Amino acid sequence: RFAPNDPKLVGLEGKVYARLGKYAVAESLLTRAITLNPSIEFPYDDLLIIYQSRKDKDKAIDILTKHLRILDPLSRKAKLVKADIETLRKFPRQP
Repeated sequence: RFAPNDPKLVGLEGKVYARLGKYAVAESLLTRAITLNPSIEFPYDDLLIIYQSRKDKDKAIDILTKHLRILDPLSRKAKLVKADIETLRKFPRQP
């Protein structure tokens, strides 16, 4: 039986909806998964893909910043996330 408050399952459901192109539902589920357990990494990555596909720079930077907070600051992933934030900040906002 599906556990409605299991953050990994909620996140996986969001991942499936994202792959189906149902981004509004996916965003809601992935955000909920992070709310339930901010230390699960994959929802951050999936939300970033959604925001990049929408060309939503502000939300992309926001989710990367939140992701960075849970990472070991010396990890390779943290360095990549920091680089992504810096790169996005250089691009102009889309109209």
